[in-house]
Amino acid sequence: MAWITYAFYWTGMNNLKNRYTTYMQTKEQALEFLNLVKGLKDNGHKMQEISNVLGMHPPVLSSLYKTVLPAIIQPSTESISEDKVTDKAFGLVNNISKDKTLRNLATYVSTLKSISEEKNNSQNLQFYDPYKKVVANSYSFMCSNLLGLYDCFTHSSNSNTIKHEPLLISDKSIRKYVEVNKGNKFSQFPMEGFMFLCGSHMITIHLFDSKDDIQEAGMLQLIQPFMKDFKLLRGIYLSLGFSRAPIARRVVLSKVSAQCSREEFNEIPTKYYQKDDCPSDICKEIIDYISDQNDIIECFSLPHPAFDVQDLVKEKSMVHKFRSEL
Repeated sequence: MAWITYAFYWTGMNNLKNRYTTYMQTKEQALEFLNLVKGLKDNGHKMQEISNVLGMHPPVLSSLYKTVLPAIIQPSTESISEDKVTDKAFGLVNNISKDKTLRNLATYVSTLKSISEEKNNSQNLQFYDPYKKVVANSYSFMCSNLLGLYDCFTHSSNSNTIKHEPLLISDKSIRKYVEVNKGNKFSQFPMEGFMFLCGSHMITIHLFDSKDDIQEAGMLQLIQPFMKDFKLLRGIYLSLGFSRAPIARRVVLSKVSAQCSREEFNEIPTKYYQKDDCPSDICKEIIDYISDQNDIIECFSLPHPAFDVQDLVKEKSMVHKFRSEL
């Protein structure tokens, strides 16, 4: 009989330990949830926006934030078991499922973290203010049509090669804008920015240096597709060339997939090809379209510029000499 009593004792102790561990995990997640929501509210986000991202009704989020989770973190002084603390907290309201909330609490925290990190890492949002109206008006169309992973093809600005790098267009629903990432950790000059529509015929992408978010790094002007199932976008890419002077050249975005995680995107390398040595799986028409030297307009930095008409003569001479040596 003694061993039976001993077994029951240890079973009870293990159950008590498991309940305590579960409660402490729930308490920790609840505290993190509350801090993240408070941080987003302090940064100007409304509860309606946050609830939309979490996929819950605003009254449910409000009850969690104001009543249920605070009661789990700071239970009443009466002595009750850990599992009873959780039951009592959810008993304070009648519009929330305890099981569903506890099952998804870690996911809610992860989602809120990604939103907070997006806010902290996207200091370029200060540049978006003049474009708020046009960005907001563009948001619905682009979220349904343009999101996804693309192969971006341009003529390299610092060598006579074809540059092939990943470009990701993703939805930042909490702020109602479309983010663009051109290049990643494998790129020499990774860029990030935002996209909006210019009238009914053109898409504009503003890009900033990912390593220096004060510096605008480039702009893409693309012809807007009029159908939903398109295979590529084409247009002009304006940026700074190797000499830190403006250069404009053709760009092609070939759509790879409608969905791509940030982790998958960050593993795609940037590649450079000679025009005659491109892999066979890359469309020849794309290479021909972007690689013609006559399609490149490049300014050159002049030694001792006078900023008069003589600079135009000197630069044109440099352009002819440079092209003849290619």
